[in-house]
Amino acid sequence: MRRKSIILLLIIAIISTMTLASCAKQEAQKPAENKPAKIEGPIKIGAILSLSGPGSPIGIPERNALDMIVEQINKEGGIEGAKVEVIIEDDETNPAKATQAARKLIQQDQVAALIGSSVSPCSLAIKEVVDSEKVPLLCLSAANAITADRFEWIFRMPPRDAVAVEKVLTYLKEKGTFKKVAILHDSNAFGQSGADELSRRAPEFGIEIVGVEKYETNAPDLTSQLTKLKAKNPDALIVWGTNPGPAIAAKNMKQIGFNVPYFGSHGIANKKFIELAGDAAEGVIFPAGKVILPESIPAGDPQKALVDTFIADYKAKYNENPNTFAGHAYDAMLMLKKVIPAAGLDRAKIRDELEKLSNFVGIDGVFNYSPTNHDGLTISDMVMIKIENGAWTEAK
Repeated sequence: MRRKSIILLLIIAIISTMTLASCAKQEAQKPAENKPAKIEGPIKIGAILSLSGPGSPIGIPERNALDMIVEQINKEGGIEGAKVEVIIEDDETNPAKATQAARKLIQQDQVAALIGSSVSPCSLAIKEVVDSEKVPLLCLSAANAITADRFEWIFRMPPRDAVAVEKVLTYLKEKGTFKKVAILHDSNAFGQSGADELSRRAPEFGIEIVGVEKYETNAPDLTSQLTKLKAKNPDALIVWGTNPGPAIAAKNMKQIGFNVPYFGSHGIANKKFIELAGDAAEGVIFPAGKVILPESIPAGDPQKALVDTFIADYKAKYNENPNTFAGHAYDAMLMLKKVIPAAGLDRAKIRDELEKLSNFVGIDGVFNYSPTNHDGLTISDMVMIKIENGAWTEAK
């Protein structure tokens, strides 16, 4: 009897072991819940940049930053072992070309996400494509309209116009001497967005807008508009646009004796403005990301180490300091590096993971996205810059 009991126990033990092994095998064959399948490289990312045309002073440093960070990521083994491939298209600062590039990258190249464009009109054109194709866009442009509606698939890198406008108006109010202000702006989406925001918000800061004039992006002379604004006798002039217009405005002001302080937009946060404006750039004040004035970042600030390393790496590779536009592109790739391990190459999951980012330290600032906020930055991520002796200094 005892022998039979032992045999029975052995049989039960063998059956139990076989059952557990079978279950373990089945469990091992199941994909892990909430984890993407192994990423099969390369990881294709599309970038639409203005490498020619008026937007090229913005697009070229963006391309440089992308090339640099992708090279760094791939040297470190890629993302989850998969190499990153960025396919860059030049939109020539032309919205129609930007649309064509977006469709090509999405439909033909099958990219997981898009980065771009350098200028707001082109980004607004791309917005229509990513909204219909449901592809995440890490946007490099600032016009308010980009995320005013239908922004589900768009995540902005730079401070939007509303943030930059608030930074300028806060500075003007704190100084207390600028009660009447005139506005000169580019007629494109970026310029119009800034002018509208300035006109809307100025009364909150005790500032009267006494005149508004606009110009075409490639206008060679702005004397006519400036003469009209000079007649309004403002305490200061705000010029909202990207080069070459703001540089032409600075030179024309000097030529007609329009001697009031010049405040620019974050669209002139590159050395090209100083190069084009020459001596007329002296004294110009504008808002920008802290990357162009790293000494404004205190020790211990979460951005400090990242920004210092970025500047050193960029200078070593390109023999010049990066500007804020280079930072926009770097941040875009940095974010994708962060979210792809959790999302894989599923476009919807990449979108969802981007939306979860909070206290994400980038070159442009500390980003906080949410289902209702795809802009991420605030005025605390910007600093006021003054051009003195051809160099950037902090405006006091």
